[in-house]
Amino acid sequence: MHEQLTLFDNEAANLEVADLEGLLVAGAGLVQRGADARLSIVVTERWRAITIAEAFDQRGLPGEEVQTFDAQFAVRTPFHRSLLPLAIRWSRGSSKLPPAGWPLTPARARLWAMAAGRVDPSGFLLGLGRTDEEACWAAAGRALAAAGLAGTLLGPRSGGPAYRIVGLRRTRRLRDMIGPAPTTTPPDAWPSPEVPGRH
Repeated sequence: MHEQLTLFDNEAANLEVADLEGLLVAGAGLVQRGADARLSIVVTERWRAITIAEAFDQRGLPGEEVQTFDAQFAVRTPFHRSLLPLAIRWSRGSSKLPPAGWPLTPARARLWAMAAGRVDPSGFLLGLGRTDEEACWAAAGRALAAAGLAGTLLGPRSGGPAYRIVGLRRTRRLRDMIGPAPTTTPPDAWPSPEVPGRH
């Protein structure tokens, strides 16, 4: 039986730089420069960039929106030494991969949903980095399963890459874990107990 985790059991304790690892499974990248590193992510809607920039700010990393050339929205941190441990933990040569046994905490799951969550006709999707390797996708799936949120992996030809969470029980668990939607979030971008799917 999985222990229920919620974001707001101790909200202040969850505001850590390590929370930003939730963005890495959603497609964010890390660039290292000497003893510093920078995290950046491209998202499809501006409200996502705004809420992610706010999350950066809350962790002492002033978020910066940057222009893209494909009508998307990018946001990044400054180069900062507090991000270097993330860059080291998630680097496997030239590949990005979570460390073994990587846990999905409520704060990481919330950031993942902010960056790449959306409702679909069968449940709720948590998007993955399109250019990430399948080993990264598999590790994210194991972390979901360990948190009691086992999902179905959808490939790029099936509306992904993403994990689909189906059933009211799992959808409610996800919603309880990540807390209420940010104020600017559209209804189809946050889990609801009314999301269709199997129990």
